[in-house]
Amino acid sequence: MSDGFNALIPRAQQFFTELKANNTREWFNERKAFYNDDIRAPGVLFSEIMAEEISRIARVPVTPKVYRIYRDVRFAKDKSPFNPWLHMIWSDAGADEARPWYFFGIDHDAVYLATGVLGLQKEGLLRYRQMVDRVGDDLTDIIDATGGDVVDYGPEPLKRVPKPFDPDHTHGDLLRRKGLIVQRNVRADHPDGLVKAAVAEVKHLLPFHQMLREYL
Repeated sequence: MSDGFNALIPRAQQFFTELKANNTREWFNERKAFYNDDIRAPGVLFSEIMAEEISRIARVPVTPKVYRIYRDVRFAKDKSPFNPWLHMIWSDAGADEARPWYFFGIDHDAVYLATGVLGLQKEGLLRYRQMVDRVGDDLTDIIDATGGDVVDYGPEPLKRVPKPFDPDHTHGDLLRRKGLIVQRNVRADHPDGLVKAAVAEVKHLLPFHQMLREYL
C-alpha cells in the first residue's frame, strides 16, 4: 500500500516544470502557499522519516536538511530567484566534510538518491586520494555493484592527476576529483510508496557509503 508520498512526485514535478518557465517572484508569490503546503511540508516530513530509516540502515545517526527554494544570487550570473527542485540531505551531526552523506532530489523530470562526499579540502582531500591510490580497484568494483552513476556535482575535476601520483595512474579520473558521488534513480511508482522506494536505493548504495566511512 502506498504511503501517500507518491503523490508528492507528480505534484512537485508539475510545479517545477512551470517554475522553470516562469522563474519570477511574481509567479512564485501567487503560488507560494501551494508550494509550502503541498510540496515543502510533505518534503520535510519525508526527510524526517527517511532520517530514521537511514540511521537504522547505516547504523549512524543522521540529521535531515531540506534546502530552501530561494537561490543565493549575489555572486551568480544567473539571477533566477528560485531553485526548480526539491533537495534534501542527511548527514552525521557535527561530522567533518569527509563524512559521506545521503542526498535526495525531485526536479521537473527525475527523482534520485545519492551518497558520497563533495568539495573535499586539505586533510579530507588527502585521505580521499590515499584511498583511491590504495584501494582504487575495490572502490570501482563497489561503485559498479551499486548499479548507480558517478555524477558531477560541485567543483570541477582537476585537468591533471595531482602530484605525487603517477600521471598515468589507473584511477587517475578519480584522483582528479575533489569529491565522489554515486547516484541512482528512485522508482517513482513503487507500489509501497516513496519511503520504501528511497530505502531500496539507500540499501543499494550502502556498500559504497560504508567504504567511504571506513577510509575517510
